[in-house]
Amino acid sequence: MTQTTTIATLRSDEKIATWLDELNRIGPPETPRPIPDGDALASALDYLNVPEDDHATVTRLRETLLADDALAGITQRAVNQLLQIMDVIADPVDFPVMPDTLGELAPFFHLYTYLAVLPDTIALHQKRGIDDATSRAIMADIGRNMLVHRKRHGTHGLAAPDWLMLHPRGMIYAFGRFQFERAHIGEDLAARLQAQGIAANADDIGLSLHIPDFMGSLSSDAWDRSFADARTFFADHFPEEKIRIVWCNSWLLDPQLRDYLTPTSNIIDFQNHFRDIVPGAWNNQGPLRFTFGPADLPLDDYPQETTLQRAVITHIRDGKTWTGGVGWVTL
Repeated sequence: MTQTTTIATLRSDEKIATWLDELNRIGPPETPRPIPDGDALASALDYLNVPEDDHATVTRLRETLLADDALAGITQRAVNQLLQIMDVIADPVDFPVMPDTLGELAPFFHLYTYLAVLPDTIALHQKRGIDDATSRAIMADIGRNMLVHRKRHGTHGLAAPDWLMLHPRGMIYAFGRFQFERAHIGEDLAARLQAQGIAANADDIGLSLHIPDFMGSLSSDAWDRSFADARTFFADHFPEEKIRIVWCNSWLLDPQLRDYLTPTSNIIDFQNHFRDIVPGAWNNQGPLRFTFGPADLPLDDYPQETTLQRAVITHIRDGKTWTGGVGWVTL
């Protein structure tokens, strides 16, 4: 595929075309960021927690990417897109899912951007005084999302490349069971806080709580450990942001789960930590995806081995919709 053909093929997708326009506006970094090779690549894959059975594929596809000048140029511009907003709370044009026309490279494509920018991410963490263990803990989420891709699609690759843009920019950090994303609280949450008598503005910085896959139970002990570490970390490394509020937008905060789960379940205990939970804007695809992986199977094909699995399917089979929930808590 020639460079012209590659670009034309990618631009046939409207979302990718918008992203490419943004990359052209930004241009490549002043100093190129090479994709690591050899021992440096092996070390970087380890840092990102990339599954070992993907290492050979990633190494081989690196050559495929670099052999195409158009794709190599896109990767360098994508690196620069991240560099423009390192440590800055902003909403960039998202990395899109790449088309199947790129063949085996498509689901791995954005991994090479994260590999190329990794030294800059480590340097950012060091500038903030963040230790290597904390840096590794959040960057390992990239490899974990490759396991999520397998869970959802049954194939290898990188899930949710747009979500992972947060990690190399220093916008999100992991402590135990949870991840904490630096973000503006926004108008809706500010209004809810004001209604509770708490002074708040939309551009105040808080933490959006995330619940990654493959990280264990939602016990109160896990909550206490995560929040204790987060309190210390953000006070030490981001004192200027004066973070007070943590919020969560999750299907696990759906009030309807109380109709199916016992009051002593870890999920209900998780909900009980939050104040002022209101229904969210989720649909049934989210609970299916997060509980089972694939979200497009006939309902009878999903396993019904746990109370939660049975709850998700029974609710949908009864013609109801999961809405999720949004709640907040003070840090």
